[in-house]
Amino acid sequence: MGRYFIVSEAFCHETLCFCQTDEHKKEFHFNQGDIIEFVGDCYVSVSHGLFYMVVINNVHTFYMSMEEIDQYFLSKRFVSINDINYMIEQLRNYVDYSLDMGDKKLFLHYSEQLIDSIKLVRNYENHLTAI
Repeated sequence: MGRYFIVSEAFCHETLCFCQTDEHKKEFHFNQGDIIEFVGDCYVSVSHGLFYMVVINNVHTFYMSMEEIDQYFLSKRFVSINDINYMIEQLRNYVDYSLDMGDKKLFLHYSEQLIDSIKLVRNYENHLTAI
């Protein structure tokens, strides 16, 4: 598994805080295009399982459970740069197909998705360049 991933759609995530005083929850809002880095730091909670340290846009840091990470990958909320590049190639084919068919509505739909996907790649590349 790579180290950096991209948030494909905005959503809220509830994080657990493992303070010494008490256990409480906070809400974190992911934005489309956020860059997630999985660092090697892990935490095991007897009552909650395995957690990995995640860093969002080199700013926010918290632990996320392995179950939640799996769920976000399966639902394609977290995607790799390879996933996005593959999606771009598919969308280019769909744009070409819609042009060949003369379907303006379909063309606009796929073009918008293509532009959004290209923006995600540029954001990812800019993030890696800034590190």
